Amino acid sequence: NSVLNAWARCRRYDAPERASLFFQNRFLLQNNSSSSSIQPDSASYNSLINVWATSLHPNRAKEALRILTEMDPSLRDICSFNTALNAARSDFATLVGIFQMLRNSTTTTTPHSSSSSSTTTTTTTIQPDHVTFGSLLKATRSLPTMEESILWQRRFFWACIKAKQMKGSVMDSFKKVASEELYQEMLPIYLQYECRHYERKNTQHQDDNDDQSFTTNSNHHHNHNSKNNNI
Repeated sequence: NSVLNAWARCRRYDAPERASLFFQNRFLLQNNSSSSSIQPDSASYNSLINVWATSLHPNRAKEALRILTEMDPSLRDICSFNTALNAARSDFATLVGIFQMLRNSTTTTTPHSSSSSSTTTTTTTIQPDHVTFGSLLKATRSLPTMEESILWQRRFFWACIKAKQMKGSVMDSFKKVASEELYQEMLPIYLQYECRHYERKNTQHQDDNDDQSFTTNSNHHHNHNSKNNNI
């Protein structure tokens, strides 16, 4: 993984191809010839995708999608998708394909337990985060017409609201790519979202304080009764 990260920092034009060759020789070919060889993990695949994402190679988007597709679904995480989206920042069709893949993705984990012979498999849905939507919005700059840009900016804005991932950083990205008219249209919606988020956060905080106060009072009452009983 350290070698792959080093290739990501390299500015050679053939860095991603050489990193892919290293990955293939280190993991895939070795695994076919030895059952005890080192297996690639999420970090290994994410590092390889990042090598393509940080390069200027013309095929970086399609290669990132290929690696993402070939990954064992249980190894994919939100970092895998966000790194692939970064690689596809100039290839909008591939970027949308990666986003659709993310929305349909689940990851399966089987925890190992030494105390029991039975294992429980857990399936969870991978959720887009604020980094995801920031990347999607920035990529709308590559669209050829203003009409297409506005259409996708609206879609990504509402998808972010629906996913409850709208943050100040996402709105900053939206402001940079959207027209002034579109930004002013969506600003009240963002402010309303922030108010509701603030209210929910305060309500949760108040509930936590009430629980803590109840616990403290119960302990105090218990200690007081103990003292009386001792007397």
